[in-house]
Amino acid sequence: MTAKKNVLISFWEQKTDKLTAKRAAKSLQRQAEIDVAKAQEDYEIAKDAFDKAKMDAKDDTKEGFKNIVKTHRAMVVEKKDFDNAIEIYEALFEEKPRLLE
Repeated sequence: MTAKKNVLISFWEQKTDKLTAKRAAKSLQRQAEIDVAKAQEDYEIAKDAFDKAKMDAKDDTKEGFKNIVKTHRAMVVEKKDFDNAIEIYEALFEEKPRLLE
C-alpha cells in the first residue's frame, strides 16, 4: 500500500528531488499551522473589538454606530481571512490544521 502524497509534495517532486520536497513541505506545513492560528487570533480580537463597540455605543450615541460599523467591517475581513487560510491549508496539506483542534 502506498502512502497518499499531498498536492504540494506532488507538485514539488515534479520540479525538485523527493527529499528536498518532503523537507520543504514539512517546514511549510509547520509555518502554515502558525499562520492559520494567527489568523484565528486576529479574528477573535476583531470579534472582541466589535462586541466592545456595541457595549460602548450606549455611552457614545454620536459616534457609537460608526464604531459598530467600523469594527464589524474589520471583523468580517478577519473572518474571511481566517476561513481562506483554513481552506488553503486543507487544500494543500489534505488535512485540518492541528492547532485548531
